Amino acid sequence: MRKEVCLPKHVSEYPFRTDVAFPIHGVFGCWVDLYMGMVLCDLHSDNTCVRFVPLPEDYQMSSLPLARGRPSVHSTVGFINGDLKLVYMDGYDDEECPRDQVTISAWSYRYKGNFSIGEPGLGEWIRDHGTPLRVTDLWANMSVPGLPKRPPMCPVLSLSDADMVYFFSSDIAYVDGHIATKGEHVLCLDMRSKKVQSWRKCPPGRSFQLIPSLIGIPSHCY
Repeated sequence: MRKEVCLPKHVSEYPFRTDVAFPIHGVFGCWVDLYMGMVLCDLHSDNTCVRFVPLPEDYQMSSLPLARGRPSVHSTVGFINGDLKLVYMDGYDDEECPRDQVTISAWSYRYKGNFSIGEPGLGEWIRDHGTPLRVTDLWANMSVPGLPKRPPMCPVLSLSDADMVYFFSSDIAYVDGHIATKGEHVLCLDMRSKKVQSWRKCPPGRSFQLIPSLIGIPSHCY
């Protein structure tokens, strides 16, 4: 079934692009542009309501980059166990930011309405668990054999625990004109304790992509 809707001016005036999309309780559809914000749409209402929710002020960019790239490399949004969550890595795409000073933050969107009964209301983003986690502190508190000291990337929210986030880490690079790697890992990071809870090494022979399109995580996360 198709419905015609009037998009908010924040979306219609700028090149909104969907990076992530998911349903909320089967009532709302959510489309996320990881540079701009979220569009929420009541899928069951005859008078279709569309609302634009900007991302946190600390995250928002003053201007869109000339080359959009792939913001999913350093951020993601999802609806986990009733919570609308954002995870992002500040400084990841800033060439002037030292790699050990990149930080990882988690946010929750606290809404005044009730998503489960179709009342999204208005709300605000609240940072979870205090200060962001610096990548240098992450390296200092874990011992994973062969793990390169590079910022992890491609965050994936666990669907069973809103505070668990999976990251991909690799030392893959161009060497003498061809792609090579010493090892790749998937890390499970607990944003409450800010420590790696588990890790697994990717099997050899993976297709050598600088940015993977698929990341395998344990099945119990679903």
